[in-house]
Amino acid sequence: MDIDNPRLPQIAGYTTESVLGQGGMATVYLAVQESLSRHVALKVMNQILMVDADFCRRFLNEGRLIAKLSHPNIVTVYDIGASERFHYLSMTYLPGGTLREQIRRGLPLEYSLYILKCLADALGYAHRQGIVHRDIKPGNVLFTQSGAPVLTDFGIAKTVGNETKLTSTGMTVGSVGYMSPEQALGNEVDNRSDLYSLGVLFWQMLTGALPYSAQDPFALALKHANSPIPELPGPLVRFQPVIERLMAKKPENRFASADDLVRFIDSIPYDDIGASSPSISDETVVLSRVPERAPSRRSDLTKAVSVPEPAPKRRVGLALVSIGVAAVVGVAAFMGYSGLLTPTGEAPAASPQAPTASREVDEHPSERPVHPPSGTPTAQGVQDRDTAPAPRATAAPADEPKGRPQQDIDALLRQAGSQWKAGRLTEPPGDNAFESYSRVLELDPEHPQAKEALVQIGRINAASKIFLSADALLRRGEIADARSLIETGLRMNPDDERLLGLQRALDFAQ
Repeated sequence: MDIDNPRLPQIAGYTTESVLGQGGMATVYLAVQESLSRHVALKVMNQILMVDADFCRRFLNEGRLIAKLSHPNIVTVYDIGASERFHYLSMTYLPGGTLREQIRRGLPLEYSLYILKCLADALGYAHRQGIVHRDIKPGNVLFTQSGAPVLTDFGIAKTVGNETKLTSTGMTVGSVGYMSPEQALGNEVDNRSDLYSLGVLFWQMLTGALPYSAQDPFALALKHANSPIPELPGPLVRFQPVIERLMAKKPENRFASADDLVRFIDSIPYDDIGASSPSISDETVVLSRVPERAPSRRSDLTKAVSVPEPAPKRRVGLALVSIGVAAVVGVAAFMGYSGLLTPTGEAPAASPQAPTASREVDEHPSERPVHPPSGTPTAQGVQDRDTAPAPRATAAPADEPKGRPQQDIDALLRQAGSQWKAGRLTEPPGDNAFESYSRVLELDPEHPQAKEALVQIGRINAASKIFLSADALLRRGEIADARSLIETGLRMNPDDERLLGLQRALDFAQ
């Protein structure tokens, strides 16, 4: 126990014992609810964020959303508290670790299907209540002591039909490695977006790896939007129809609902898996049905599907939660402070093995700065947009499609250049550079200039968001946090004049 640690929050009615996990928006503690003498996971909003009404509203909204839900595979909220010092959620303590840890160890095929079915059932229930999760990933699936999966972290969930929005129009929130195409592009999402993310998760449970990889988050988001659905390796090809129906690029081609997915899983004949498919290993589990409960003994989990041993992980400390193509409209509401959130989201709700805010490279590409490509504008901040040179239209390589498609691409590039020079990067709708470059990618998904320009637009807008947050911190006298945030912004864009100006002012004052 660590109850004498002065850094542990003192919250009436609870005795905090230790840290379970830490993310950009909150820290999760193991605590004792004194009135009932039971252990709970106490999710406490980071105090530095309490000055921001949007952060507070979003944090408390998570608790209210979960409190409406009653399902064995969805985390239970016991209490919600808000005071001048702390905002907190008291939730079920889940000691069984995360799905990420289970995937690393290797999952039995039968157990993978059990997890998929449980999560689909939980999502179906949430969707019927009008709630879209929007951040399905291994770190947000925790386990009870008996091995049942529990869906957690509804921090960026959306209530369908709710007019109150906690993120800006066109803003991407979520984890880029698991985003649906529509989510990565900042479009409206519904329950089928969660099903896409669940498909990515199922792929990872089966193979031990993500279906797509890329050098940076923007390229990864583009792969989700444009690249063909990958094929499962031979021993697992029987489940390709499930993957195809979950990861279809167009929502209308996916399962209509999570309940349809559950019925589809139940309809698959599992008896002849071992006979009709190459052996995954000498101890491949041959299914007769999808189990209705978690395996009762730990020994039941030892016959794991053979998966590649993960490569050594390189920790990434400074990152953004919403790095996707639609970061062009600004980083997500989580973004704002050095070392807070990563593209894979915040800390898990309640696991003793919960990872900290840093996430591993296997869940997202590296976050090293991408310098402006030749022929694209230099990001000097939003106030300099009208003087920044627009990306130049370049001659098409010899192997590019000729005729009308190329004419359309050239026209869109000229239009995007004019919009850029006029400062219309993301606004107004229907007449901005982002939309023009996006249309280029619809015609040619690998067009290098359009891809680089979208990255550059994202950096300009992200730099603007960082500057505003850092400036607000300085005005409140929070010097150390402001400096850390400025350093984060300059890692993304070393040439941003406004951030450099703040840094010079700090250096001069000290």
